[in-house]
Amino acid sequence: MNLIEEEVNYKKNKGSKIAKFLIALVILLIIAGIAVGVTIVYLQSEMLKFTIDGVAQTNYADDLFVFQNGKVYISLRDIAPLVGYKYHDGDYEQYSADKNKCYVDNADEVASFSVNDTKMYKIQPMQRDSDYEYFELEEPIRMINNKLYASSEGVSKGFNINFQYDQEKNSISISTLTSLVNYYTSQLGQKQTIAEDYNNQKAILYGMLVVVTDSKYGVIDLNGEEILGSRYKTIKYVESANEFIVTTTDSKMGIIDANRRVKISPQYDELKVLDKDLKLYLVKGNGKYGVVDSNGTYIAHLEYDEIGISNSSDFRNNDIKNQYLLFDNAIPVKKADKWGLIDRNGKVILPIEYDRIGSIEGTSSDKAANNLLLVPDYEGIVICKDKKYGLVNSQGTILILCQLDAVYSITNGGVNEYYMKYHDGTGEKTEDMIEFLNENYGSQTTNNEQTNTIVEENVINNNEINNTTVVNQVDQTNNIEQIGKH
Repeated sequence: MNLIEEEVNYKKNKGSKIAKFLIALVILLIIAGIAVGVTIVYLQSEMLKFTIDGVAQTNYADDLFVFQNGKVYISLRDIAPLVGYKYHDGDYEQYSADKNKCYVDNADEVASFSVNDTKMYKIQPMQRDSDYEYFELEEPIRMINNKLYASSEGVSKGFNINFQYDQEKNSISISTLTSLVNYYTSQLGQKQTIAEDYNNQKAILYGMLVVVTDSKYGVIDLNGEEILGSRYKTIKYVESANEFIVTTTDSKMGIIDANRRVKISPQYDELKVLDKDLKLYLVKGNGKYGVVDSNGTYIAHLEYDEIGISNSSDFRNNDIKNQYLLFDNAIPVKKADKWGLIDRNGKVILPIEYDRIGSIEGTSSDKAANNLLLVPDYEGIVICKDKKYGLVNSQGTILILCQLDAVYSITNGGVNEYYMKYHDGTGEKTEDMIEFLNENYGSQTTNNEQTNTIVEENVINNNEINNTTVVNQVDQTNNIEQIGKH
């Protein structure tokens, strides 16, 4: 009996131990499951949440984003296709493959970037009268992982997107301009629509809507509050200056800023921004062009037939970003079929007596030659008189008299080399223009004091005459040794 009882007790104890073991195992599995779940949730919380127009993104480059000191930098190459753009190495219209520069484009706009540069350029190439706009970024373009990266500000402006980075939530959300237009269109009344022009649609990114009501243009904020009443024939938003070019019902144009301040009263037949930093505007009235400042004061009166280099597309290798203001000072002007230069204060710095600005002939013998307008090393501007070419700097100082038969550049390995042709009495010669300038003015300098000293030392008969007068007093048939003497 005792043996039976002992066997029964043994089996009970064994069963009890197995049950306890199973219970412990189940508890451990539950704890492990909870731990795994918590780990998954934690890992998910640590993973970047990235959306475009509300759609979660999972298929993108591992180094699309680089995080440093609480900021995010974005690969221009990798973000472009995600937001409807194409990426290209090099300068726009320069046909180079410089990895230190790039441009991105969609059907409506091109944006250009350069490594270590805080300036970004944009243009709408499909518009006949489109000019470059430029933007100063708070942080320069960086080279990381052999790719160009921009700050969130840079990609927001370059790609016309709303970019939001939340460090605490570890999330990035992007809203494209198309999605923003669609959203705010749905919020408007039946009689209002958002203006279709691409420039005007970009106002959304700055908290404003250019709207059309009964064929009249106006501006409201994103809450529907009126900024400019719907009474204009047209409105054009100028993104770089954050202001509006308005056209009245009688086709007169003026400028009103985003704070409703009338900067230039509507009185001109044409109006566009000449330079946003200098706050200068190109205006046209009675068939003549002039320049006014942001107060409407004339810098150059309405007396010129043309202002700026209208055929700037002929000088693509010069990478002209502002056809109206060369080297931030010289403004080309034309009157009675003659060209000259005024400075940004309206002072004539080169007499209006030249046949053209720039050389468009190139050379007949060298098909690789480029038309030439600018020589950047010396802030040089090509001028032409009596079928002879010369060079003047952005301050109006003559560097080379109009004695050259041709001036041109040749692109070699992505670098422009500058040449000039002339007759020296023994025959035609070709010379490196930069070498000549270096010999006469010092290596790559635009030091006006040095230039003026050289000019003064070679004044004819030691008369005290200004630099521009010298050109008229020197025999244009002098040989090349005399070209540097003014």
